[in-house]
Amino acid sequence: MDYPILQFLADLDGYWIKPASMCLNLPYGRQAVASHCATLAEHGLVERHEDVAAYRIVEKGRAYLRNELSVEDLQETSGENNCK
Repeated sequence: MDYPILQFLADLDGYWIKPASMCLNLPYGRQAVASHCATLAEHGLVERHEDVAAYRIVEKGRAYLRNELSVEDLQETSGENNCK
């Protein structure tokens, strides 16, 4: 589920999107999308807006989509990148 969420955010190229809006365009429920977005933010692949629960992809997320990062790379950096 993480890859489709990242790809969706990459296609929007920097726009802030709420999980409720994402689930209208993806085959997943809002709670599942919100949970996965929070995890993606913990790994530094997306950034969470500081005022509302909205997300956008960052360069690290784009690198993951280009297969420049492995899952192991993400596990090693988990917790180091606490995005708001």
